[in-house]
Amino acid sequence: MSFSAIFSLVCAVFLIFLTSCEKKVDHIDVHEVVVSPKVGAAKEEKLKVKALTLDFEKDIKELVEKSSSKIIEMTGKDEEYYGPQANGLLFEIDANKRNSVITSLKKLIGGRDYFAFTYDNNFGIKPDLVCVIRTKDKFDLLRITGTNGDNYDISNDKVIERIKLWDKKYGLKFDGVGFDWFSGIFVKPPKDMNKFAEEVYEFCPDVVDQGTESVEKLAEEMKKSNSVYLWWD
Repeated sequence: MSFSAIFSLVCAVFLIFLTSCEKKVDHIDVHEVVVSPKVGAAKEEKLKVKALTLDFEKDIKELVEKSSSKIIEMTGKDEEYYGPQANGLLFEIDANKRNSVITSLKKLIGGRDYFAFTYDNNFGIKPDLVCVIRTKDKFDLLRITGTNGDNYDISNDKVIERIKLWDKKYGLKFDGVGFDWFSGIFVKPPKDMNKFAEEVYEFCPDVVDQGTESVEKLAEEMKKSNSVYLWWD
């Protein structure tokens, strides 16, 4: 093989490498724009404009835009960490405004095919993230965010299977959904909360081992909050 042919081959390989790196950085920027000050104002505005071209009804987009200056298109997550773009908006919001904004969004959405929920609760350390996704199936929220407990060999499919089971038994209004956590409000709370707490602990040990410290306290918290919370470290 001639020198020029080898040189051309090396350049081609290097170009492919740069292209793959660039795509990954773009993905990272898309998520970090709402949580990192490193992204410039011009990039923020560009991503916001792109996000607001999504196929969302005007009143919902207007409320999101009124609620936050940092808005991006939601990116799904899968086994490769980044999945396809989701038909959703992700935006930053101060913790003390999050619940009222989500309540307003849910009221505005009414019976339309959208779901508004907390995507990331940062407990006041930094702004929270709220997401609105356009879909008829609430379980798409789990699919899009890739919710899993991989440290316990609990795949996204297993999470969806278990949440569907509990939803059938108790009815669950999805309140918060993220990559490694889930929160749902009971429509029909379990009659035996202690027994249900044991089931939750078996499926998600971290909520007790790194949270309530006992199954009994977990049962008390779920009864008090009328909700179930899952989190895998």
